[in-house]
Amino acid sequence: MKRLICALLAGAMLTAFAGCGQISDETYRRAAELEGISFPAASSGSSSGSSGSSGSSGSSGAPSSAPSGSGSGTSSGASSGTSSTAASSSTSSSVSPSASSAAWMTADGGWYYSQLDGAQQQNYRLLLEGFRNFAEEITGLQEVDKETLFRLVHMVRSDHPELFWVPFGGGQILTGSRTVYYPEYRLSRERSETMTAEAEAAADAFLQTVDPAASDYDKLVAVFELLTKVSYDDTGVSTSTLWGALVDGKARCSGYSGAMQYLLTRLGVPCTSAVGDIPSGGIHQWNIVWIDGEPWHSDACWGAPGFSEQDDRPEDFRIWFYLMTDTESILRSRTIDEQYGTVPLCTGTGNWFARNGLLLEEYPGGLEQLYCAAVAEGKSWLTVQFASAELFREADAGLFDNGGIVSLRLAAGQERSGSHLSKEDQRTITFFFGE
Repeated sequence: MKRLICALLAGAMLTAFAGCGQISDETYRRAAELEGISFPAASSGSSSGSSGSSGSSGSSGAPSSAPSGSGSGTSSGASSGTSSTAASSSTSSSVSPSASSAAWMTADGGWYYSQLDGAQQQNYRLLLEGFRNFAEEITGLQEVDKETLFRLVHMVRSDHPELFWVPFGGGQILTGSRTVYYPEYRLSRERSETMTAEAEAAADAFLQTVDPAASDYDKLVAVFELLTKVSYDDTGVSTSTLWGALVDGKARCSGYSGAMQYLLTRLGVPCTSAVGDIPSGGIHQWNIVWIDGEPWHSDACWGAPGFSEQDDRPEDFRIWFYLMTDTESILRSRTIDEQYGTVPLCTGTGNWFARNGLLLEEYPGGLEQLYCAAVAEGKSWLTVQFASAELFREADAGLFDNGGIVSLRLAAGQERSGSHLSKEDQRTITFFFGE
């Protein structure tokens, strides 16, 4: 009520994000889906109250609510690929950050911050300071409308997964003689600080197991192995946070992504996040990581066997295709949404299979040698990747339609048959050797 009276006295308009003209309901639904919360019922025109809590839930999680943080204080101006939607000209600069440089990694900024012009970078910093301090209102914002502000909030959250109490969308904006943003926090300050301390403690314990002198690739492998042990869970709000992945051991895609970005950043490995749509109709979040100066798509959520495969796979099984994937390959399973900023084109050729001698340029090639070695070493599974779709189809038919798998088992001296998993979109075949 206080905000409404102030707005009326100032001849301004106070509006909630949801249903506010320039931003579509679909944009809000997508933001809510990342959080695992209900999408507020849309309303036209202005609103004097907070956006509602009822509506259709995102497909990646069941509706859930969290206590609102009351916050305190005010933040002011004193503070110093295929895209589904083009980036807004009001928030993006004409020059994108270098895909091969980590110069964009700063304490306050990030990949998306580096794509903004000077005025919008100042707005970004104001939002960041306000969110860190649980400000009830954020002032000093310049050249910003509802659409720009919504995107800026999303960009801050994309660069700072540790701010998990800030939703990707929400709050109210006062426009008129001055612009004031009233954030809405999905967790109280006390609860957020407790969860942050717990997440930091869990991260500290893990980071002590990683050699600081290790290569960026080895650091990525260590983080990927840790997070692919997390159980996929799309219920509740906490599963969309890095706390869910690091402390509770349960997460949805945004929880996996936030934890990977947080851990790799602390290890000094450049990392950001990306979002897009998947064939099932939902929205998905994953990471972009820079290894030896080259950007790669990395998706710990889909690398976890319990997410996309049956739970009875060997305990050490991982879907290593998703450790380091180029853009052409990742687009077989999703689109890339660039409405909040550009995502680098990933064209690297040294993925996990290439680095481990498991990328086959011909069939049968060295497959028998790899198969026999894996059996002799007592491994429970073996995944190989083929260099092209045509080669994959040739190998799949030769092995499982024309009896090639029998020859492999005889050569390896296997007494028991196993099973296999063929993935044409990944051009991989996994052999499970059985007990």
